[in-house]
Amino acid sequence: LIEEGWRAALGGEVLDQARVLMTHGSIYLASGGPFDLALIPLIESVKICLKHNLKLEVEARGNLGLAYSQLGRFDEALHEYQTALHLSQEHADTYREALTLGRIAACYCSQGYAQEAIPSLERAITLSHSIGLRYEEAKNLSNLGFVHYQIGNVSNGIEFYDKALVLSKAIGARSSEAHILGATALYKYLHCDPEKASQQLHLALEIHKDLNDRDGQGFILSQLGLLHHWGGQLEQ
Repeated sequence: LIEEGWRAALGGEVLDQARVLMTHGSIYLASGGPFDLALIPLIESVKICLKHNLKLEVEARGNLGLAYSQLGRFDEALHEYQTALHLSQEHADTYREALTLGRIAACYCSQGYAQEAIPSLERAITLSHSIGLRYEEAKNLSNLGFVHYQIGNVSNGIEFYDKALVLSKAIGARSSEAHILGATALYKYLHCDPEKASQQLHLALEIHKDLNDRDGQGFILSQLGLLHHWGGQLEQ
């Protein structure tokens, strides 16, 4: 039905054609794949936007970049993101610029280039804050904390994670809150206060249970396992 719908819409206005194709590709992204099936409609949407100079090209290229990134085709993803970034700056579209910078950073991190992600994340945080995108700001602060962990700047990582945690709580982003609690517990408290680490991990576990997030629960349980292992409580 989706296939029939977007093909039928191709007889409409140019903007409608591009938007329907982009939406069709984005459905695969939102539903977790198959990501290769997202490529054809997204590529066609970009072609239409490029041919007719449509502002929708920024969004279409961003989604195409996501599809390439999910497929592990990071060079192609970065090309689409960099083009989308240039266009968003050209159109003074701060929202899309901030979103794209976050995606560029994630693409670098996926390839193991954590250091290269820092400028994009810092700029994304500044832009998100300036236009009130509090969820994006919290997400990018959290990602910046992760990046600093990756390059060995643990104290900086904790600082950014703490900022993200405060903001996540303020906006009710419980999934983000649980993720940060789980990611920082061992780094912050393992050697100085293992009981505090345990409390923080159990709080994160309860949030993940409330959200029915089984992947999140699995991660926290593994962290609790590490905590008990390092504490000599092997049975637990």
